[in-house]
Amino acid sequence: MEPLFFTQQNPIRANRLLWLVPSYLHQTKRVCLLLLIINCFLSTQALGQDRMIQFSTYPAQQQNALFQRANTQIRSGHYDSAIKLLQQLLYINSIPGQKTTLLPAIYNHLGGAYIFKGQFDKAINYLQKGIMASKQDSDSGSTMLIKIYNNLSIVYNRIAENEQALAYLEKAEKIAYQYHHHDIVAAVLVNKGRIYKEMHQWKQSRKQFERALGFLDSIKNMEGVYGMSVSEFRQVALTNMGYLLLQQNKPHSALNYFDQALKLLTAKDNPYNSVPTLLGLGKTYLNLKDYTRAEQYLLRAYVLSTQNKVGDGITESMEKLSQLYAEKGDFKQAYRFHLGYVAMNTEIRGSDKIKEIKNLETRYKVAEKDKQLAEHKLRIAEQQKDIAQKNLWISGITIGGCAILLSGFMAYRNLKHRQRSQLSAIQLLQQEKEIDLLKALMQGEEKERKRIAHDLHDGIGGMLAAMKMNFAALKTRYDAQYNLTDLEPLLRMLEDTSDEVRKTAHNLMPSILLKHNLKEALTGYCDQISSSGRLYIRFYARQLPESLPKDFELMVYRTVQELIQNIIKHADASEAVVELEHREKKFNITVEDNGKGFRTDQLDIKGFGLQNIQFKVQALQGTILIESFPGKGTTISISFDEEHVLQSFVRQKT
Repeated sequence: MEPLFFTQQNPIRANRLLWLVPSYLHQTKRVCLLLLIINCFLSTQALGQDRMIQFSTYPAQQQNALFQRANTQIRSGHYDSAIKLLQQLLYINSIPGQKTTLLPAIYNHLGGAYIFKGQFDKAINYLQKGIMASKQDSDSGSTMLIKIYNNLSIVYNRIAENEQALAYLEKAEKIAYQYHHHDIVAAVLVNKGRIYKEMHQWKQSRKQFERALGFLDSIKNMEGVYGMSVSEFRQVALTNMGYLLLQQNKPHSALNYFDQALKLLTAKDNPYNSVPTLLGLGKTYLNLKDYTRAEQYLLRAYVLSTQNKVGDGITESMEKLSQLYAEKGDFKQAYRFHLGYVAMNTEIRGSDKIKEIKNLETRYKVAEKDKQLAEHKLRIAEQQKDIAQKNLWISGITIGGCAILLSGFMAYRNLKHRQRSQLSAIQLLQQEKEIDLLKALMQGEEKERKRIAHDLHDGIGGMLAAMKMNFAALKTRYDAQYNLTDLEPLLRMLEDTSDEVRKTAHNLMPSILLKHNLKEALTGYCDQISSSGRLYIRFYARQLPESLPKDFELMVYRTVQELIQNIIKHADASEAVVELEHREKKFNITVEDNGKGFRTDQLDIKGFGLQNIQFKVQALQGTILIESFPGKGTTISISFDEEHVLQSFVRQKT
């Protein structure tokens, strides 16, 4: 997503040197002026005064022209040139008596240019200054604040501070609706969708992108608002939608959106917009193992990023090129790009950089609070002058009223506190009952599973083994006399049935959890299902703690087992993905298949398997999301809060 800029129309160029020395000066004045210039070179103070004389009446039209040139340089990818022009404008506007409405926009453009370069500490410094300047400008301050908040969200998203990024986007969206800037909302929605995508909140992410595309359909021209056309902005939205689908492991669907975005690219587009599209195509083809096309697009992204100093583009393209060459077996190239990626990523997102950015945010908040405190003190001083004469005769009434109000307030607060305490106690008891019920249910299920497993293994399994031995003996005894070769298929069927009974018995009694952790147990189970030929399962476990409560591991194991059995029974799927992830203090379980799918509004949640899973999730205050479309497979996502899970099982254990 490109940072938002403020553009100025119809720039007027002027020569700022000719007017310093008017043509009508006579010879004596020319000599005096020459002496003054010599003196300026000899004195630093005089030089500063000469510069003030030069810029003190700098025409607004020429400032607009400089600003427009800087905007053009940014859009063409010449960020260093743009920064020099904007710094020159900052110097002009720092001269006492110089009035301009461009200052908030200058800070915003400087912040945006440094975002493109990947220098986030400098970007946030200028954007925070832009906030202060915007709040002093009542005419265009609301529009500029939206753009600055949007750009701040980009900075914090780039360093994985997504909660802070969303907070700034909420501010931007609130102001946009308050002042009816509906044409700016699309930019905010695209950035919100991108952040939700990185937080793996797929449904929210897709909703924001679809809303943004809807706004774009209703807008004919956005050139004056964003410095971007509708076509350019649609390309950005389509690229982000492609990344969403790619992150959901749907590369073919993602490829469709990236191809649409690629068709909208032109040579005049900002490289910051072009690079993500090329990277998206490269990543998608890498996912599909089409190394030729992947290398083509990743190298294009790398060259374009390097030429235009797009920091994030350089980092991501080098990372993916390293992966590409490693998969192709070209380890020399893979190592070269990996070293470049590590160095660039450390420069952009090193711990010192992030710490510096957070310090900037803290200093800004302190400055903002100091400003509010000073304004508050000033208002208090003014009010005290008006109230001083009235305080003498109303002091008694005021004190008595305050005492009554204070007593009433204290009584009301105590009552509310008792009510909240009672409500919290009731909720805690209810949660404890639900968890006790869950553990009792799990224990009952496990006892019943063990009983059935013993019956299958020792009863039916033993009978099948005896039948197999008798048939084998019968065949050995009478084979020569009656040629009993027809018994061989029957013997193989008995052996296969015996193996299935034994596997079923072991699945019902997962003793592997007593010797191994959850990751190893599920790896074995998924491998067993895959080897049977009924369903190919890819299993991923990311950042799982080394040890978890055994009761919780057993519940997760049973949940995944139930979901996989549902796929085998109902989905007609050939492939499935099982993913366990521990991220941002959440335990996430995702099970996805490529089966026939169904309509979620016709889902019968009363089915025993899903109802049992839903009860367990609700007892641990988790969330479950089922996404499915006919013919497009099914995705079930379950999430638990780490702190609640650990407290629940540890408390129950003690």
